[in-house]
Amino acid sequence: MFNRTFIALILAGLTFFLAGCENYSADYYSSGEVGRSTKVYYGKITAMRSVTIKGSNSIGAVAGAVAGGAGGSTLGSSTAANVAGAAGGAVVGGLIGGAVQQAITTQKGVRYTVRLSSGKSMSVVQGTKPYMHVGQQVKVLYGSKTRIVPR
Repeated sequence: MFNRTFIALILAGLTFFLAGCENYSADYYSSGEVGRSTKVYYGKITAMRSVTIKGSNSIGAVAGAVAGGAGGSTLGSSTAANVAGAAGGAVVGGLIGGAVQQAITTQKGVRYTVRLSSGKSMSVVQGTKPYMHVGQQVKVLYGSKTRIVPR
């Protein structure tokens, strides 16, 4: 029983670590974005505001439920107690795991408003890097994800 619980806890920890690696920086690209074309628009930042980018909690909830279920199944001395412990542990573990992942993956961001050279305006939320300021000339990279980068 100890080995199963230990392995579940290790897997849950690794899942939290990997889930916390999400990055909203304009300098970060996933492997699926490599080789894809994007449209480029030019403009100037007219406004910016700090925002909080809320993290996700789905992977943490699943990992927590698995770990909680494995840990809870070791409680009691009968099959019924083991099943009840596993069910209770899965529910509690899922709630805790989801909350932990959301806390780990929540990060600061910036909502930029850009006046494009065409005269239209657009707003994009992204991570805090690279730092840009109101009045700065920028490129808007419009593809599977929209990014604003310095010109």
